[in-house]
Amino acid sequence: MPRETGPFQLVWALVRRVPRGRVTTYGQLSQLIGGRLSPLAVGWAVRAAPEGSIPWHRVINARGGVSTDADHPGLQRALLEAEGVRFSGAAVDLAKYQWRPRARAARRSESAVAIPGNRLPVAVSAWSSVVSRQSSAKPNRGRKNSRSRPDD
Repeated sequence: MPRETGPFQLVWALVRRVPRGRVTTYGQLSQLIGGRLSPLAVGWAVRAAPEGSIPWHRVINARGGVSTDADHPGLQRALLEAEGVRFSGAAVDLAKYQWRPRARAARRSESAVAIPGNRLPVAVSAWSSVVSRQSSAKPNRGRKNSRSRPDD
């Protein structure tokens, strides 16, 4: 029987797919995994990722703002700007910089989740197979992580 992939691992696999110069939101990631985690819980998943394992700075809040300034003022913004993401005031223009994942071929047994603003369905269970092929890194639950919790 195939091992089920946990929601944190699904989030990590998706964040790894966000290309340089693009961003995603906590809510978008929540939708991409079929609502298995709320946007706030997606933030905790991002925070729990092993250090250096995902490009955490590419995940921003629904208003296009950074959510990590409490611990490291300016770091997330600087990392995004270094990748070519431009801010207008305190926010990123999501219409311009938000990542729009391509749909993967869905099998009949998979449930498809629609992404607002994206006409392509994404097969939720496809992420399980992606993650199971990647390293089985587990969160370091005892370690304090410097990234703060998301706003939404």
